[in-house]
Amino acid sequence: AEATLGGLAMGVGMTTHSHKVGLFQETILSFDLVLSNGNLVHVTKDNQFSDLFKALPWSHGTLGFVVALELKIIPAKPFVHMHYMPVIGQKRYCSLLDELSGASDATKNTPDFLEATIYSKHEAVILAGWFSNASDNLEVNPINRWYKPWFYKHVETFLKKGNSEELIPLNDYLLRHNRSIFWVLESMLPFGNHFIFRYLFGWLLPPKIAFLKYTTTPGIRKLTVTQQVFQDIVLPLATLEQQIDLTEELFDLYPLLVYPCRVYDWGPRAGQIPQPAPNTLCPGTNYAMYNDLGIYGVPGKVKRKCKYNPTEAMRKMEAFTRSVG
Repeated sequence: AEATLGGLAMGVGMTTHSHKVGLFQETILSFDLVLSNGNLVHVTKDNQFSDLFKALPWSHGTLGFVVALELKIIPAKPFVHMHYMPVIGQKRYCSLLDELSGASDATKNTPDFLEATIYSKHEAVILAGWFSNASDNLEVNPINRWYKPWFYKHVETFLKKGNSEELIPLNDYLLRHNRSIFWVLESMLPFGNHFIFRYLFGWLLPPKIAFLKYTTTPGIRKLTVTQQVFQDIVLPLATLEQQIDLTEELFDLYPLLVYPCRVYDWGPRAGQIPQPAPNTLCPGTNYAMYNDLGIYGVPGKVKRKCKYNPTEAMRKMEAFTRSVG
């Protein structure tokens, strides 16, 4: 995996468990930080560096170098009991995701892991997972074996199969999108999910992101910026239908990745993240339910060799983001 705890702490750390606990920063009790003058400081929300504690999340390493973190953790189990729920109809899958996240009812017993893969405007598979031991009388599917189908392709099969359940080893689940870099690798390696390639060469995947960057020429870098999209945008879950409509209009690409996340309201001077609007707070709580919208791949206009203006598309998406949240 390319993600690190330091990167999640200083960036915008969000996972499919975030509908229960919020952003990664909510789990941090302290930072050990090397400042620009070389001093090592211990940063907590209650000591002399409390202002730094609030400012570090979302700072992307501009305020110091993190060398240690103290985190709140929970017990884990060796497997994830995964429920695959295919849903036809945009309103239906948006409504089900809202319900499962607990956005409308904070007392609801929510899954440990929750996400949706949206395959078209009207088709999605919602994945709800619970920590589990190997005692649920279910088949164990080690999804990250080199010969296995890419995970999003595996999930897509449930649009035809219907509701299903299986056990996934926890480590496999956490790295489920690695081999195919979500679904980006398909545009680089169209035959990568073919069973013959997987069986003979699947062990080579995923390519290291650092290696790909190192071997990329200036020309390819320009094409990556102007003819591909790699965006994770945090928006209020209540606007999910609008998000999908606008994404289809601007980028015309699928799948899309969605998973809910609590965003807490800790007051006006609680850090770099804006306070959620009062009318977005979940009833009886101090948090609003937002979601990550993952847009990765080649826009439809580029595939069809039509005129595509990435700057204009992103400006419209940024304007929408500001307007809703």
